[in-house]
Amino acid sequence: LPEARLPEWNWRVQAGLGKTALALQQTETALASLQNAVTINPESLISQRSLSLAYRQANLNESAQDSARAALALAPDEIPNLIWFCEFMGSVGAEDEAVEGYRVARQLAPERVDLAVKLAEACLAKGDLEETHSVLEQASQMERIDAEELRQVAHAYMRMGDHSHALASMERAVQANVDNNPGYLFELADLYAKAGDLEKSLETIQKAIREQPGR
Repeated sequence: LPEARLPEWNWRVQAGLGKTALALQQTETALASLQNAVTINPESLISQRSLSLAYRQANLNESAQDSARAALALAPDEIPNLIWFCEFMGSVGAEDEAVEGYRVARQLAPERVDLAVKLAEACLAKGDLEETHSVLEQASQMERIDAEELRQVAHAYMRMGDHSHALASMERAVQANVDNNPGYLFELADLYAKAGDLEKSLETIQKAIREQPGR
């Protein structure tokens, strides 16, 4: 290989070895290779993320967090990278930074309901029920919210134990379900049952069965 291409070639080899070792749970090899890859090419987002995963696999959470922050710094305004960062930080006990990351993501794309739901879930993991409820309420009132997004909001309310708001959101999801997916009705029936309204639950199940394709 030409001398000028050796660093690029070496980086790709080290990154590939590192990712393979990571998948095989060969943590020491993964760390060594990915550290080399990042040293050679510090602008590689994939290598930086992979190094974060290797640190996490080695239970080196502080190093994992530092590596994840470096990955975020490479593309701080890209929503997919922000989501990755938030999910990763949540997995290594840095809930505050996960919440802050989702707040930034929402500022960048305020029309995205899924980001509001992710922020609410991060707040819930942090134990902040007040902000969780506030964010979900904002999400449920967004103008362009569709059936699947309302379903996500309902699921988030369920995870925080708010059955009444979960039921209200799922009822709206059913109304907005233009594809007549019977799965929405089955979920609504389950929520009615949890609320103690067995009559409505049975009626909804029967309706779902009638709407199942292929009957």
